Amino acid sequence: MARRPDDTRGSLVFQEGKNIEGDFYIVAVYDDPATCTVSFSAYELENDCTYTYPLTYSQFDALFQYDSELMNPSNQDGRFHWVIERLDFVQDKRGQKVLCLGEEATAEFDDEEDLVEEPKKPEGGVPAASGGKIDGATRAKLLKELDTQDDAKLHAALVKSEGARKRFVAELHSKRNLEQLKASQRLQRADEEREARLAKLEIIKAQQKAKADAHKASEEAKKSTMAQLEVLMKQKEAQAIRRLIQEKNAQDRGSGKDKDAARQRRKMQERSNAEVKAIEEERAQQQARKREEQVERRAAIVLKRNRLIAEQVRDDKLKQREYQVKIREIKDAMIAEVWKQKTIERLNREEKRREFARLE
Repeated sequence: MARRPDDTRGSLVFQEGKNIEGDFYIVAVYDDPATCTVSFSAYELENDCTYTYPLTYSQFDALFQYDSELMNPSNQDGRFHWVIERLDFVQDKRGQKVLCLGEEATAEFDDEEDLVEEPKKPEGGVPAASGGKIDGATRAKLLKELDTQDDAKLHAALVKSEGARKRFVAELHSKRNLEQLKASQRLQRADEEREARLAKLEIIKAQQKAKADAHKASEEAKKSTMAQLEVLMKQKEAQAIRRLIQEKNAQDRGSGKDKDAARQRRKMQERSNAEVKAIEEERAQQQARKREEQVERRAAIVLKRNRLIAEQVRDDKLKQREYQVKIREIKDAMIAEVWKQKTIERLNREEKRREFARLE
């Protein structure tokens, strides 16, 4: 049984051996109703390779629309055999061997079947002698005809075998030439693909080198920019230090006026600070008074609400107590009634017992 391909689904419905281009294959047919596909998988015995040719149901039925014998879908084995006879191999764009369907049945060559063909038996001939005697002249004539027929058969067989051998040799040479052409095409395609890959690698290397150079240039530009910024920062710091020194010297030279002005400013600032502090203290006192008033109002509201709740609770407790007392009175009345009934029943029983004792 041939190995099932990984990408082929369905159940095995037919299997047949086929010789394609001198190699023997086992062709298996898989029917997958889920995808409406019939797959023909050729399994090569020498290198354990599998080639698949899928057909949909509509494509498969279209192959036999003009064939009266295979038009009937019930003749599945005949249909599968018809397709397998026409399976052949071609090369795709990548130079790989793929399975295809030819218009005519592919030729299959066995070892010696096509070299020497069996001569057909002549339809006409000398009829076999039936019972009875024949004379010498007739016997000699019949023997001569038999010898002539044997020579003709031998000559026809030799001619046919020679023609078959020449035809086989010619087809063998054509197949070899075709295989050599296919091999040269595969080698040429492999060389082209290798050259394309090498060219692509060169392009990738050039791009990577360009990116590295650009990154290196950007890093160098960044370093130079940072160095320039550091120099500028140092210059600005030196200028600021010199300006501060100059201002300090100017302040020292005019210290008298500056001290008086500073003293006045300090007094004004202390006075303004005292006023601000007094205003803030007064505002804080007002806020404290407002807060205390709000707290007192809230406490009065809470106390009033507590009193209302206490009165409600007291009323509820009084109602509950009255209800309990009423229930207790009803219960006592019921108990008294029950005991009264029991007393009456007990007296009746004693009266009956006395009456029974009297009667005895």
